[in-house]
Amino acid sequence: MSSSTNSIAELVTPCEAAQRLKVSEKTLNNWRCLCRGPKYVKMGGIVLYRLSDLNDFINASVVVPSLKVLRRRSSDSAENKEGRRAKKRTSQGEGA
Repeated sequence: MSSSTNSIAELVTPCEAAQRLKVSEKTLNNWRCLCRGPKYVKMGGIVLYRLSDLNDFINASVVVPSLKVLRRRSSDSAENKEGRRAKKRTSQGEGA
């Protein structure tokens, strides 16, 4: 099979692309209008998507939680607890 045959075989319609990305076709259309979302091919007014571009879009969208963010959240909650304790002591006359 030639490379041009492979290129054509990997083209999918917006409906198929939306199904693969688990979004509505309208969302995909909005992304195109906003210059967001996966790359697309436009031939003779027909919009098509390459499977490789859909995979690249998915891979670029992976979010890895940061330990720094997790640490900050836990320290924020510890500070909030301490702040509530101090406020409670102050309101009960134990503070200053």
